[in-house]
Amino acid sequence: MDDYLPLLHPFFARRRAEALAVRREQIEALIPLINRHSLLDLRIEGRNNAPPTNDELVSLRSEFINGGTDTSATAVEWAMARIIESPTIQARLYKDIAANVRENRPVNKTDIENMPYLQAFIEELLRKHPPTHLVLSHAVLANSAHPAQLSGYDIPTDASVESFVPAISEDPKLWTQPVEFNPDRFLTDGESADLTGSRGIRMTPFGPAEGSVPDWPSA
Repeated sequence: MDDYLPLLHPFFARRRAEALAVRREQIEALIPLINRHSLLDLRIEGRNNAPPTNDELVSLRSEFINGGTDTSATAVEWAMARIIESPTIQARLYKDIAANVRENRPVNKTDIENMPYLQAFIEELLRKHPPTHLVLSHAVLANSAHPAQLSGYDIPTDASVESFVPAISEDPKLWTQPVEFNPDRFLTDGESADLTGSRGIRMTPFGPAEGSVPDWPSA
């Protein structure tokens, strides 16, 4: 925040120092791994760009690690909270699972295809409690052929654009009673969830369309 409003620097000095300390720990832990031969040594044929710097590689690896663990943990925590809060939801989920998994074994992908309430619960969970409230930043590159516009606003070159996910997934123009946690909206209430954003952006827990999280179906 103080990058944009320098007068706020005294209020963020301690937090900045803590963040820089974490960054130093990341560099000390990851640089030895980066220096080993790995897939990061591969180059895309035809590209003449300079290889990424160590700082860039540390940032990329940190994003992979955090994006693949913290987001999933957040979703599971919210799922447990909703199940504990509502015995009715808990009972319906149990009934859905028990009807399809009779053996003493974990649930697999094939089972989930036959569990409509579990699917609706997960969709509502991602709508109401997206793993992150801000998806990855987007920017207009300096070499873009045309200036960019978004909802009538001109986007300056190299300006970062942040998407606030709850503003979409709780928009009363798009959803009926958006603040309410109601898995039945996807079953009996006739509402739909397109997690890819390719048929219209109503909820984007993994980012919209081409800018979505890689391999999000595995999440």
